[in-house]
Amino acid sequence: MSAAGVALSAVPLKVAAMPVLYGDGLRDDTVALQHLIDGHQVVLGSDRVLAKSEAGVVRLLKGKFRLTSALRGNPRVHLQIANCAFKLNSGPAQPYPHLGG
Repeated sequence: MSAAGVALSAVPLKVAAMPVLYGDGLRDDTVALQHLIDGHQVVLGSDRVLAKSEAGVVRLLKGKFRLTSALRGNPRVHLQIANCAFKLNSGPAQPYPHLGG
């Protein structure tokens, strides 16, 4: 019992792990990039990637991102991309915006 005479008990919380944005061109970044576009934070997997999400602006400033599926846009988020390459499935990494197939 607490000092106020009320019994307290611990309640387990489910905390979702934040996706990791690797930006190495080898590991799948699809979930982490979508998480950023949806306005959430991610864990940066290395110093090879630089990404920020602040006040409705997502900045991808450095990295080689591997995608295994399409990303959904978010009209509430402005996306800025520089010094990045995107690898679609197992194809070669191509610098943005040259994502032709």
